[in-house]
Amino acid sequence: MTEEPERHYLHGDQKEGDPEMWFCRRCDEFVAEAHFSEGHHKKQRLSEYEKYLDEKKRFPIKMKNKPGKWRRPANAPNYFA
Repeated sequence: MTEEPERHYLHGDQKEGDPEMWFCRRCDEFVAEAHFSEGHHKKQRLSEYEKYLDEKKRFPIKMKNKPGKWRRPANAPNYFA
């Protein structure tokens, strides 16, 4: 029996099954949409959008290095997309 790959969430991805929650990579948890505009991470190097783009670019490499470990829908709703 093959295990289904774990769902990988990029910064700003909407939680599957809960459209009110979005993943914050810096907090490593799901947060309400308002979290991204409330200035929780003022001292960060990358903007929230740049963080999403960076992670989106790196994800295919991550999948290639560990095939079958993660999955992410191609059209996953994302707050920053």
